[in-house]
Amino acid sequence: MRLTGAALRVVIMFAASHSGWAAGPPPPAQQGAEAASPLGWHKYVTDEGAIIGMNTYGESGAIADLMKHFGFTADNVVTKAKELLS
Repeated sequence: MRLTGAALRVVIMFAASHSGWAAGPPPPAQQGAEAASPLGWHKYVTDEGAIIGMNTYGESGAIADLMKHFGFTADNVVTKAKELLS
């Protein structure tokens, strides 16, 4: 991901890690992306932030088409991050 002049912190989270953060839970994020239901992300993303996730049951099709349909592309993630930073 390239956002010129932006300070970014990327946190990769796994459900099993939530109960044992080494230094406590991460600070609130501005953006989250989950290639499934965004359920539960509200605990980690600020009210002013954005969560990219599937808000429907799902779809069938080629994976590349589905990733684009649901917004799970690098371009969309960067676009959303830029919108949050502006």
